[in-house]
Amino acid sequence: MFELLVKKSHVSCFENSRFKNLFEDYLSYLTSRGYADNTVQIYLGNVRHFVNWLGSNKDTKLQITKEVVNEFICKHLPTCTCLSPNARYVIKARSALKLMLKTLGINKIHRTISANPYIDTVIKK
Repeated sequence: MFELLVKKSHVSCFENSRFKNLFEDYLSYLTSRGYADNTVQIYLGNVRHFVNWLGSNKDTKLQITKEVVNEFICKHLPTCTCLSPNARYVIKARSALKLMLKTLGINKIHRTISANPYIDTVIKK
């Protein structure tokens, strides 16, 4: 099932990754909830970009946490110079990585960039 749903160009990247189980669990999570194949590919691309960034980070002890995901979204993506094909859209990355954290049993990530600080203030009260 894994190879059939993941584009051939992505399979070797996932197969050789120490995060292979994460990718398989994530793929199962998305397909069991009826996500379209195109959405699955986009979300897997975002997770792959995150995992590649995590592996290339100078701090090799980084674990997958909400804080690390927020750092990726808020600091890495806006200045990303990674080689293509890598997903760089913050909204899609946030959605994909939020679901990834959910499959890992980690609570929701919090948005650190707000379109309207006034609304954030009201919501926090």
